[in-house]
Amino acid sequence: MIFTYLQNLRPDGFVHINPLYYCPGAVSSALLKWVEKEHGIPVINLFYDGLRSPNENLEPYIFYLRQKTKPSGSISY
Repeated sequence: MIFTYLQNLRPDGFVHINPLYYCPGAVSSALLKWVEKEHGIPVINLFYDGLRSPNENLEPYIFYLRQKTKPSGSISY
C-alpha cells in the first residue's frame, strides 16, 4: 500500500505504528528505512506500549513537517 501512495500522492511523510514487541513491525520498520532512503520521505516509527498516547511522540515531527511545507514569508498563528 505504501508504494501506491509513493507513486500517486507523494506524501510529506509516513507514520508507522505497531504494538511493542510485535515482530512483523520490526520487519516493516527495516523495509520502511529503505523507503525513506530511496524516496526521501521521512518515516516515523512508533512502537505503542499501550500505556501512553503515541500522539505525544508525533508532535515534534508534525512541527518540523509544517515548517518544511510552509511557504517562505508566511505567518504562523
